[in-house]
Amino acid sequence: MNKLKRFIRDNRMLLFVLAAIYRFFGVNRIKGKRTLKVSWKGVFAYHMNVVNCGHRNKLEIEEGCRLKNTTIRFYGNNNFVKIENDCVANELEVYVQDDSNTVSIGHNTHFTGKAHLACIEGCELSIGSRCLLSSEVTFRTGDSHSILDKEGKRINYSSSISVGDHVWIGNKVIVLKGTKISDETIVGTGSIVTGKEFEGNSVIVGTPAKIIKHDVSWHHENLK
Repeated sequence: MNKLKRFIRDNRMLLFVLAAIYRFFGVNRIKGKRTLKVSWKGVFAYHMNVVNCGHRNKLEIEEGCRLKNTTIRFYGNNNFVKIENDCVANELEVYVQDDSNTVSIGHNTHFTGKAHLACIEGCELSIGSRCLLSSEVTFRTGDSHSILDKEGKRINYSSSISVGDHVWIGNKVIVLKGTKISDETIVGTGSIVTGKEFEGNSVIVGTPAKIIKHDVSWHHENLK
């Protein structure tokens, strides 16, 4: 099976043809595509739902991606969502609200289950390459509602989220505004990560999350 996948991946014309056939029978829907620029040649999409309520938005999905039951929603203008080549996702939801947001997912990143990515108020939400995200993970660059001090001044402005390369995020992790997770980091199950920068090659866990181990890395396989 792996040899067959490599053969298809190395023959781009065959990849494009098979992906187009797969999409044709995949019951994919794009609403508002007149004002949405979409690029998804060589993408294997099944039951994908794209909703565009805005203008000059752009969706770019690179070849080799395998997306099932994925939903992408644009509510605003001049937004950009990019998923690089060979990503895998099942039940991924990307929600973009307001103007001039960017959501990017690096190549060969895998979502193993349901995930929710919300990017609002002109922020950037970036996830690096070769990352592994377990099921029921949530990313939010903002709160979607205002919190005010006693003088009526807003105190909860949105802020960008950055996740580096080769990061492993466990089940039911929540990553909130202003978070920066560096390369080779492991985030433990059920952690809430918010508003801090974490060094690479570390393990972070807890509510709120904190570093409990340094100088570590991880591998997809159980090595002997």
